[in-house]
Amino acid sequence: MVQYWAKEPQETGMSVREFSRRIFTSLWRGVYPKDQKGIRQQGSRCYRTLEIERQLPAPQANNCGGRWGNKGTRKSFSDRGWSYETFSSLRRTLIDNVLRRVTNTQASSLRRRAAEQLTGRGNSAPFLALVGVSLASGSGIITKEDEIEGVCYEIRRAVSGTPLLDQFKDVSKEKEETDAMELSLKDFLLGKVIAKGCSAVVYTAKQVEQKDDDFNLAIKMMFNYDAASNALTILRAMQREIVPARNVCLPRELSDSAAQIGEMVRVPPHPNIVEVLSVFADKVPGLPGDLQLYGDALPTRLNPGGSGRNMSLFLVMRRYDCSLRDYLLQYREEINSRISTVLLAQLLEGIAFLEHNGVAHRDLKTDNILVDLAGGPEHPRLVISDFGCCLADKNTGLRLPYRTYDTDKGGNPALMAPEVALAVPGTFTNINYEKADLWSVGTIAYEIFRGDNPFYSSETTTGLQSRTYSMTELPELTDAPPMIGHLVRSMLKREPQHRPSPRQAATIVQLLLWSPSAWIKESKTINSQEILQWLLTMTTKVLCESRWGNSSAALQEYQLVATFLATMSMQDIRASIHWIQDQLED
Repeated sequence: MVQYWAKEPQETGMSVREFSRRIFTSLWRGVYPKDQKGIRQQGSRCYRTLEIERQLPAPQANNCGGRWGNKGTRKSFSDRGWSYETFSSLRRTLIDNVLRRVTNTQASSLRRRAAEQLTGRGNSAPFLALVGVSLASGSGIITKEDEIEGVCYEIRRAVSGTPLLDQFKDVSKEKEETDAMELSLKDFLLGKVIAKGCSAVVYTAKQVEQKDDDFNLAIKMMFNYDAASNALTILRAMQREIVPARNVCLPRELSDSAAQIGEMVRVPPHPNIVEVLSVFADKVPGLPGDLQLYGDALPTRLNPGGSGRNMSLFLVMRRYDCSLRDYLLQYREEINSRISTVLLAQLLEGIAFLEHNGVAHRDLKTDNILVDLAGGPEHPRLVISDFGCCLADKNTGLRLPYRTYDTDKGGNPALMAPEVALAVPGTFTNINYEKADLWSVGTIAYEIFRGDNPFYSSETTTGLQSRTYSMTELPELTDAPPMIGHLVRSMLKREPQHRPSPRQAATIVQLLLWSPSAWIKESKTINSQEILQWLLTMTTKVLCESRWGNSSAALQEYQLVATFLATMSMQDIRASIHWIQDQLED
């Protein structure tokens, strides 16, 4: 579990957590400068991070343009509302607290000079100062567990605010403002059919005011056979579908009911969860070919023999290139072991995020996972979609009271975890779904690594049954790295308590992708200082390098790393490294 807060240190003076917070804050202002209230603007200018100087030079024009591409005049501290005495005191306090934690070794004088230059002469990369001092200090700068977790907290906070994840930030404020907004089909133009299932049909779409011919959206129309033709009733009946929705739009006459929508479970946006931009209820339209495709779901005003209601639920989504199933079939020869590992990491990050937010998907399969190919087939980004079978209950969380056989246990029985498939209803029976999706991902991993899912039957073979299979019956993952094979088998353990958590499984795959090779090839002890140095280096790359003009392919990898850094904790990383080390010893 991510530890969002670290204990406050008992000693006096500035803690390492506070020091790192200031470092990150200064870096943020330097990398993504924004105008601040109370500071007078005189033309365009930029900030130099941690501008701490002994002497104030005369203002010089265009002194920042070389690094950041801006032109402007640098202001003195007095112009910015700073006094030299205040800034000098801050500088001295910061340096003293850094040096206080440096061990008195042969390299202490070098560390002291490095710290003074990095913090006292206006260096434009203060985050590298933290990395450099940490590397130079050995075990001297950070030793306490609470201080280490404090720095991890600052890493999570800094990475969460980068543009890589900013587009997926929690839009709760926007929800409050837009949930009562009115939206209907008249605001969109529908194109061709993308897919059709037993409960919905998906069309390409674009906004009416959009001038180009790019149908970059997808609208999913749910089939409504039971819910009365009332917007609020439909939203309540199909509330599982709106779990990933950013906005839920209501007619103006129902704007007072927006609070009831807020009581439904909705997860924040995430890079590996489908982007459902808006949800609204409207009348079912008559469209070309609808009688042949889904005539039974049409209302009687469109099809006298139809069984559908007049109104239904519509989900406006980003349009993705294909499903994971189609991607694996179409690009089978181009998919290598690394691409498969990246796909598995993204899928695990998605279910770890859902589990953290109290949601179990319960219908994972390659048809319900979509793929974005903006970075090309070699750099796919997958998202989990189709939440119609999910468990999302604020009262029961991931434990479903199972009193009768009529209780819905989820979809796709072939990939249903053993503890779910074998559950017997009873007065005090509860099904725990905390690791059920993880088990399903273990079966999908066979398909991701270009194999056949052992739990599916074909014309020539009979698939394994989740109720009865044994671990010896599981086939080997021939195209996967050995460590991935160990992980998948661990995810497919029959007993949930013997499986890793979704967060740990995601962390293990991220370590296999990005950690130093010695960590996963040699059985050796990795101390906290080495882990922290690696985290700081990865964070530097995300915060600094990702802001330059990278290709879509490179940004996909930066985004995956940022997803990991924004949720990691030292405890999870240590546990994952120990798991990897145990496999090496075996």
